[in-house]
Amino acid sequence: MNNSQIGDSGNGDGHGLVDTIRAAESGEPAAQLRLADYYNANNGSQDLVAAYMWYLLASKTAAPLFARIEEGKSNIRHSMSPQQIEEAEARVAEWLKNSKKQSAFETAPHSHKKMHVGAD
Repeated sequence: MNNSQIGDSGNGDGHGLVDTIRAAESGEPAAQLRLADYYNANNGSQDLVAAYMWYLLASKTAAPLFARIEEGKSNIRHSMSPQQIEEAEARVAEWLKNSKKQSAFETAPHSHKKMHVGAD
């Protein structure tokens, strides 16, 4: 992660770091992880203690979410055929493939088009 990914909110106002800190302090695991990555980066503001603290907080904050995800998958899996499970896994692979393409496309220089991923 570099400074521009967290240091700018995307509208040029430079409030991205402040917004990330607020979100992290309010308990959002994704923001905590971004802040940990920011402090871990060798970007002139490296603070390994702060980075490790935010990594720890992110893991503790996200733990209940991961538990719910695993419980939900387990409950549903019992009602699914092997073919349905295979189809779901194939959809994930396709979504991830398209998502990576979209992400790369959106960050391409001078690109104003966005690719939409949807069910066909």
